[in-house]
Amino acid sequence: MKTKLLGLALLGLTLCTPAKAIQKQIVLQCADLKGMIGRDNRSLSLFPTASHDGNVITICSEKALEEVCIYVVDAHGNVLHTEEVGTLSGEYSFTLSGEPKGTLWLVVQTDEESYEGTFSL
Repeated sequence: MKTKLLGLALLGLTLCTPAKAIQKQIVLQCADLKGMIGRDNRSLSLFPTASHDGNVITICSEKALEEVCIYVVDAHGNVLHTEEVGTLSGEYSFTLSGEPKGTLWLVVQTDEESYEGTFSL
């Protein structure tokens, strides 16, 4: 009897626990004015970070970025998504329309810097 109650309790907890989405990281690199690409390996990053869960892309920035343009481009150079954001601070998410497949390129561009990374869907 105790085993059945314990089993029912565990089943109830399992069904009541929300499923967490699996975020896949998009490694962003900064292309500086000299055309060199650098990666920020500090524990408190000044570079934005990005991840995706299918068509939902999330960009996080610990410092406020002003006048941000976001682009998603496919391997053939077709622009799949473009968006302008006045100030990007904290977490910002958007959804790609349609069902793009293959290798995609994410660009987060400000007046001073450009952050770029590739990911696959």
